[in-house]
Amino acid sequence: MPVIGDVQILRGSRLRGLLDTKLEGLVFNNVRHILSLEYGSSSQAPNGMLRLNIDRIQALAREEVAHALRTNEDPENAIAQALAGTLEGAKAILARATPVDTGQARNGWQSVGPYKRTD
Repeated sequence: MPVIGDVQILRGSRLRGLLDTKLEGLVFNNVRHILSLEYGSSSQAPNGMLRLNIDRIQALAREEVAHALRTNEDPENAIAQALAGTLEGAKAILARATPVDTGQARNGWQSVGPYKRTD
């Protein structure tokens, strides 16, 4: 299989297999003031953290999927591996982007997943 640069170029049953896995994950921060930080309450991150890094996290997800598909023949295992890598990478990206003056918020990024949707 050629190197995959973007999930959108996957074709046929391989793509259906990936989409049918219904795997999800969440990255979150339970600090009470995380929304006010995201919307500019800190002079160290006046434009937020997630909004500035969403493209970077999406690019990381594409890289993780490409790597997982090259190294894992089972689509569900591949997407789970890619999602786990993306969640860990997203936490690191967001921690670096969170202002130093916020202490708990910077260290508060957590993730849950991968897990299977039940819908």
